[in-house]
Amino acid sequence: MIAPQYIESLKNPKIKQFKKWRDKSRERKKDGTFVAEGLQECRMAFQAGYEISFVLFCPDFIEMDQVLDEVPEVSNAEYLQCSTEVLNELTMRKDVKNIFIVGKQKSHELSELKDKEEVSYLICDAVEKPGNLGAIARSAHALGISAIILSNPLCDIYNPNAIRSSTGSVFSIPIFTGSREQIHALLESHQIETFVTHMHSNAEMLTALTIPKKSAWVIGTENTGLDDSWLSKNYRNVLIPMTDEIDSLNVSNAAAILMYEVARQRA
Repeated sequence: MIAPQYIESLKNPKIKQFKKWRDKSRERKKDGTFVAEGLQECRMAFQAGYEISFVLFCPDFIEMDQVLDEVPEVSNAEYLQCSTEVLNELTMRKDVKNIFIVGKQKSHELSELKDKEEVSYLICDAVEKPGNLGAIARSAHALGISAIILSNPLCDIYNPNAIRSSTGSVFSIPIFTGSREQIHALLESHQIETFVTHMHSNAEMLTALTIPKKSAWVIGTENTGLDDSWLSKNYRNVLIPMTDEIDSLNVSNAAAILMYEVARQRA
């Protein structure tokens, strides 16, 4: 029978450490940990095989049985109860039936990406905003993309905003990180046909393409687009059909359209 510790003070050392992990990327990186909030987010982290250190919930809003439905005892996590005051200090969603977990980060080294006969990768070059990364991960998970590759990443995979906007998909979709040079080398060695998104006269319309079995799709930053290293390679340039009045899309929307076309043709 689980007998969770009850925490009612915001000065509790575990709560103070929890807030550091939630708010500071350097603390998460230093300790190799992350914080997730939400029933679905926590369930997906557990189902994806993440090691869960502890689970935090308020018994005024959710019962122990419901918590165990999301993160069961086999997780070997420590279960903690807290007061409403503590919960409301920590959560982005006030007075709701919710739980938190603290878990251990996984490795995202590009060297761990295995070659396959049929793959589709979304490469995000220097994406800065965690909310956009989360939205991209959610679409990639829904559309069956093989993996997301973060090139020279400027945001933290485990930023709470990325986790929340992905509704937990950052835990489920394979994500790898590497330098531009490492990724160029991987694309060549794995013989992956690569498409970049860049406004140029030689660009092909997305809807006119026949998607190859092995493809990678490169999107740039929200502000400056693709780095020159991507444009100097012999990659195919692709455009998303748009009206004349608009010449660009939010990076997460552009990524979703690219991935949808890949999924549509595969289906």
